[in-house]
Amino acid sequence: MFGHVLANTDALTELEKLRYRSAYCGLCHRLGEKHGFCSRLSLSYDLTFLTLLLSSLYEPEEECGSSHCIVHLLRQHTWMKNECTDYAADMTVALSYYKALDDWEDDRSLSKKCYASMLRDSYEKVKEKWPEQCKAIEWELNLPSQIEDDEKHAQADE
Repeated sequence: MFGHVLANTDALTELEKLRYRSAYCGLCHRLGEKHGFCSRLSLSYDLTFLTLLLSSLYEPEEECGSSHCIVHLLRQHTWMKNECTDYAADMTVALSYYKALDDWEDDRSLSKKCYASMLRDSYEKVKEKWPEQCKAIEWELNLPSQIEDDEKHAQADE
């Protein structure tokens, strides 16, 4: 589900690379601010791309700054955030929550079950704010299981 979008940083100018990195760091900051430290483990390039895409489409006011973080203690990193970053942070939590549940169901990964438990409260807040998006994510993730069940029933009927 995650890890499909990677920027071709070799094709970017230095200014574009700075923008990309600042969106990535901004998303990480917003995840921490809105949903707690553990949600930062779900940071992905996919949702960084979403932040940049939506920011380009809607051009909201941005807050910019620089700060240290747990990963980069020695050097400050520039970040930018806006309402699109907030949306991407919320969708990161929703997607990660369902991804962890799916991994638990598929592989019985105890770490994924624990991670889903850590995200549950944040996910409930996201679901309250974005019910249609969460419903779509849940439906799409359940679709493969429904197809498998339908195939099993069809085979049993033969």
